[in-house]
Amino acid sequence: MSWRRISGANVGATVLIALLVGALLWAILAGPIVRSLPTRWLLPERMAARTLRMPMWKAAST
Repeated sequence: MSWRRISGANVGATVLIALLVGALLWAILAGPIVRSLPTRWLLPERMAARTLRMPMWKAAST
């Protein structure tokens, strides 16, 4: 089996694209995944609190 050498520029571009795709998937899928988990875990409230930089109970009611 022959392996091609990948130049440094191609590797950098591939890594950048992979990071961007991963960030996009995280942004799209984080909410639905969190809402599908058990409600007693209070994950939507935790996400709201972190996003708003507020205590959890105050962020949940905002």
